[in-house]
Amino acid sequence: MKKVFVVLGLVVLCVTQMAQAAFRPDWERPLAHARMDIQNAHGDFENAIDAQLTLHQRDDAESPTSMTLTYYDKNSHELIVEKHPIITTNEVDCGSVEYTAQLIAPQPLRMNSTMEVMPVDPYEAKRFSIHLVDHTDRTCKDLKPFKWEAHVREGFGWCGTFDSTMDLLGNPHTIYTIATTE
Repeated sequence: MKKVFVVLGLVVLCVTQMAQAAFRPDWERPLAHARMDIQNAHGDFENAIDAQLTLHQRDDAESPTSMTLTYYDKNSHELIVEKHPIITTNEVDCGSVEYTAQLIAPQPLRMNSTMEVMPVDPYEAKRFSIHLVDHTDRTCKDLKPFKWEAHVREGFGWCGTFDSTMDLLGNPHTIYTIATTE
């Protein structure tokens, strides 16, 4: 009888661990990934090759929550990875969806009586945004050759005159994730 309770306890423990692994609200699962063709590149993006874009979604969210842009800089020989939260999601014509991911500006540090902090100058801050139009669920009959169209912009300051820009096109593949326990 004692062995039955031990086995039953182990089964309950395993089931609760599996349920915890299947739903983790703080983890962002990759949803879709695409190798992107670089159409136009200006500024710092002129040396970019092998661009890839990935959409991520937290388990407790209804739509994608962040985007990751990865590319290789052939001059500096560095792999650049930019992951930013999606701040707006809009449905556009014919069922296409527009996502905008941006670098969130850091909040200025609060003044403390024991320490003085210089305020953050908003005109010198880095700006980075990825604007993605997803035509995967498009219902119109006009055929789009690529299901993803992305525009990337990076710069410093407030005016955007010397921003680096890059236009990307690609066809995403769905990523199926398997829940595992840690």
